[in-house]
Amino acid sequence: MPIGAGRRSGMLVHTADCRLASGRTRPATREQVLDALRQPQVEACSICPAAREVGVTDS
Repeated sequence: MPIGAGRRSGMLVHTADCRLASGRTRPATREQVLDALRQPQVEACSICPAAREVGVTDS
């Protein structure tokens, strides 16, 4: 089953060294991350600098 399939809650995008990232992770290109963050059920992790890493936010 794909990551996030059937979930009621949203998915998070993490950096590789985020302490909240689970063992079911996979690398993504910058374009894949930007595309994922455009989806309403996907958010950048508030703990790691995932959005900042790809230039989505200034935080």
